[in-house]
Amino acid sequence: MATCLLEDTLTRSERTLLAAGRRDRVLKIRGMLQETMREALTMQIEEITGRRVAVLVNGNHVDPDVTSHVFILDGGSSRNPR
Repeated sequence: MATCLLEDTLTRSERTLLAAGRRDRVLKIRGMLQETMREALTMQIEEITGRRVAVLVNGNHVDPDVTSHVFILDGGSSRNPR
């Protein structure tokens, strides 16, 4: 498993939406962005670890501002071996 935990990641626009009570929109946008970046993030972790990513689980929280990416690695070799 490889875990990335990020803090203080909200953009100015996302903070503005939060201040307007649009927490649901911020979380939806974050989820869409993570889904869009899934392949690129997975490829980077596979290159770094030399193992294939079997599952990627993302999580977002706005108060406190924390984002997580948990990469579950399989036991075989990577699609992009070193």
